[in-house]
Amino acid sequence: MTLGFELQSVTKRYDEVQVLAGVSFSIEPGAGLAIIGPSGCGKSTTLRLALASQPRFLFLDEPFSGLDLVTRAALLDDIARLRAERQITLVLVSHDPIEATRLCRTGLLLNRGLIEEEGEFDELLRNPKSEILKVFKANLNMVAQG
Repeated sequence: MTLGFELQSVTKRYDEVQVLAGVSFSIEPGAGLAIIGPSGCGKSTTLRLALASQPRFLFLDEPFSGLDLVTRAALLDDIARLRAERQITLVLVSHDPIEATRLCRTGLLLNRGLIEEEGEFDELLRNPKSEILKVFKANLNMVAQG
């Protein structure tokens, strides 16, 4: 099974703004590629196109940490929708309770290399046992209250 990825000569516009201009690259199976650059350079659009290629597995490690709020919300919505529509298996590494609960139904709390809690977020947040999960819940509640 080959799990590499390739984009060939991709051009993308949003109204009058060209965000990708003939972008081509490939990633060999088992390799990684970091897409870096300033805000507005096309990184999120490239990620959306990569998701549109119908992967079966997606590993995201703090993927939204440097994004502005509007881009972050749009990308969270896109990934959640595509994951549900295409039944993509997702592993998310995050400190952010909004990202975690928006994209995943279940969670695993690691602390000092040990699993402290695991299960469905609804149950974990209803009755958190660890101090870390209590803070996670408090942060989520703070955002929900505005």
